[in-house]
Amino acid sequence: MEKAKKNGLKKVVIKFPNNGTFLDTYAWILFQLKNSEASKKYMDLAFYKHETEPSGGYVEHYGDILYQLGNKYEAISFLKKADSTMKVKHLSRKIKRQITMNRFLGDLYFLLCGLRSSCSKK
Repeated sequence: MEKAKKNGLKKVVIKFPNNGTFLDTYAWILFQLKNSEASKKYMDLAFYKHETEPSGGYVEHYGDILYQLGNKYEAISFLKKADSTMKVKHLSRKIKRQITMNRFLGDLYFLLCGLRSSCSKK
């Protein structure tokens, strides 16, 4: 099933190589199949081909891909940007879970707070 989705969408991406939505969807399928390097390649193309500011969904997908590749700080930055764009609860929970799971509490604290602009003083 997954292979069929991957191959079917790849044909669409080949036919419509300038469609950011198709590129994003193909990148997401590759991500689901744990093919992170190829997923990042197609997500980079999706960002490049997108005519306007990429949607929060694109930005969230890119953050997830970066996270899977081990680029944790950059991933959290993209997820935070997606969270501020989309304002949905699952992203805030995802960010907190990933920080907790990887114990970035020191340096990452300042990154998430936007250099203390949104952090409360203790």
